[in-house]
Amino acid sequence: MTDVAERPRVHVFFPYATEVGGSEMRALEITRQLRELCGADAQLWATSSRSRAAFRRRHGIRLFLPWHLGLDGSFVFVGTFWKPSRLLRLTRPRQLTVVVNTMEPQRFANFLPLYRRICPAVRFVYTCELQRRTHGVDGDIHLSPIDLQRFAPEPARPAAVAGRLRVGRCSRDALDKHHALYDPELYALLSRESIEFDLLGARSLAPLVAPHPAIRLRPEGEVEVAGFLRGLDVFFYRTGTFYDPAARVVWEAMACGLPVVCHRFAGHADHIVHGQTGFVFDEQREAIEILRRLRDDPALRERIGRNARQAIEARFAPARLRDMLATYYAAPAAPGPGAASPPARDARPQQEKEKTRSVRP
Repeated sequence: MTDVAERPRVHVFFPYATEVGGSEMRALEITRQLRELCGADAQLWATSSRSRAAFRRRHGIRLFLPWHLGLDGSFVFVGTFWKPSRLLRLTRPRQLTVVVNTMEPQRFANFLPLYRRICPAVRFVYTCELQRRTHGVDGDIHLSPIDLQRFAPEPARPAAVAGRLRVGRCSRDALDKHHALYDPELYALLSRESIEFDLLGARSLAPLVAPHPAIRLRPEGEVEVAGFLRGLDVFFYRTGTFYDPAARVVWEAMACGLPVVCHRFAGHADHIVHGQTGFVFDEQREAIEILRRLRDDPALRERIGRNARQAIEARFAPARLRDMLATYYAAPAAPGPGAASPPARDARPQQEKEKTRSVRP
């Protein structure tokens, strides 16, 4: 264990407007693993008084107030959709790392001077390559870490049965987290073909999905996520106009040994090897064919699920995570003479710009 006098001090900031979002879970997990893997003195801070007091107490989150201006150590801002408050802009951390978790380059550009006012040498961490290119400021790519012990396959899982399939998905209960046109169509069609859909965070789809005994629309947070995932055979994920740089629930599903079937319009699709560690589709007919194939082939389900778990174990191996987390408090070496400058903002091919604005079903 790291000596107390030498423990790095890291403060992790986030608004905590909801209790089930991927960014909220990312902030919690970064802090937990900073403590456990790096021996850091890591503290969670809520930047908004609208965060729920019970949630803050449960996770040891402190509300950032004026008498905390003298905090020393390194800061981590999780998310770029929230604006650093005037109070937070008065702080001067030893190091600032900003985790960019949405595809909003204009908002990012608006907040960039604020980040640099807090720490001129601010570092940025992205979630996928397209996001880094779109925002146009250099930075590393870090996937959202997950707890491999909490998210693990069911140890006594019943043998898979051909001809039946339980498919699920999980997200915030917001319509843009779903494909409002093609998801209801897929659920309606396949629910008549011995495929059951259990959808956590999908009450927003209720006006678009006709009631059916094989389709269950749950509100977000109704059940614990890890247990929910272990009760599925397959995890399905697609959004509409919302580009998800990398949904952490995809890694959680893979860690639970589930075959993931996801649309290519997302950053997490870059990390799935089609037909080996999961399935990536472009069109609706492809998604339907993949789900039918998984329904009829239990051996395929088991093989892809096993490969998915192995891939996640390798990606989130303790040594690899430790090196990633250390960058949040260990200042990087200064670039040498002649080092390349960061790319200009929005300097990307036209087809990549279009990719963030449109989706092919």
